[in-house]
Amino acid sequence: MSVAVVVRSPMSRHITELNCGSYPCRICVKESPRGTYHRQFLAQLSIVDLAADCKSANGGSTPSWVSIYKPKQTQINKPHMSRYAKANVTEDELREKIESKGGIYEILYSNPTQQLIDDMKKVNFDCENVLDEEDLDGDYDYFGLNLGYETLDNGVPVLWVAAGGDWELPLALCIYIGEKGELRAYIPKDGNRYNFKEKCAYGSEENPPDDFSEHEDEEFDMDKLRSAAVKRIVIR
Repeated sequence: MSVAVVVRSPMSRHITELNCGSYPCRICVKESPRGTYHRQFLAQLSIVDLAADCKSANGGSTPSWVSIYKPKQTQINKPHMSRYAKANVTEDELREKIESKGGIYEILYSNPTQQLIDDMKKVNFDCENVLDEEDLDGDYDYFGLNLGYETLDNGVPVLWVAAGGDWELPLALCIYIGEKGELRAYIPKDGNRYNFKEKCAYGSEENPPDDFSEHEDEEFDMDKLRSAAVKRIVIR
């Protein structure tokens, strides 16, 4: 069993990484730089019991500044934060499912499922106004956002809409059918227009400006929106 010992010195912010090839371990000390590398490294690991050799090296006690980690193999091999879509679904089937629930306004604003609420709460915005191609009299283009149904390059059918409250600048999101047959929502970051720093629609900031006119003419980037959706929504 291969483990890695990560030591944070109590005397400084520098981190020393001890690479162990066996368990219990023979400690090989290697000085390594601090920074982003370590944060990414630690994010993939989980704490396990300190090896007996490490205790012996410190007089039989576990130093407060030493932790042993082992890789979470199941997480390392999974796609990052993937959303799973149902296989063999057509645009017509997605349309029929949305219409059977009362339409896009009903499922996003009047009577959203808990799954849709959970999907959308990652960005603070309101669905008081939901725009699809029917709301624009068949005009599919809304500031560069191609409203309506389409099938992504990976075979996932989606409905692109724009949504926001009366006090907000609408953002883009797409609706698709999840692997269990439930309706789901995804809000891409790339190509979208909202306050990335505060994770909210323009107009819903903690201290919103008097107006958001500087953003009103911003265009969505449809290619980036599609690319983000293809990377995140996976058929299985």
